[in-house]
Amino acid sequence: FYAGIMRTVSYIRNDGPMSFMSEVGKRAKTEAVVIFPEGTRSPEDGLHPFKRGVARVATEYELEIKPVLLQVEPKILTKGRRWYHLPLEKPLYQMNCMPAIKLEDLREDEEQSNLKLSVKLNDHLYNYYREELVDVRR
Repeated sequence: FYAGIMRTVSYIRNDGPMSFMSEVGKRAKTEAVVIFPEGTRSPEDGLHPFKRGVARVATEYELEIKPVLLQVEPKILTKGRRWYHLPLEKPLYQMNCMPAIKLEDLREDEEQSNLKLSVKLNDHLYNYYREELVDVRR
């Protein structure tokens, strides 16, 4: 059942970091690719540390990142909550497309390695989402 759904949405299998990065990088040149940087569902009260894959792919393939903030009220499907424990009221989803993040805006100089740039990008993304979530909760 799930295999058909995964093919329909062009799911990229994570068979290993190098093959995953390569496939994401190739596809991102011609189509939108959605990656969840936490690697799992968010906890009820914030964010998990971000995985480095998003930043590594972006720096390796020189991709622009277009952050999207997805929210739902009341909260459902958070880490630690069973998928079948649904609220009585209908969930309301909100999606905000944020301004693009360009690598050249984070690059310190032409000699900066992709590894250092990806670490900086990963930290930037984590802080960016954390600040956006705080602003939304106010």
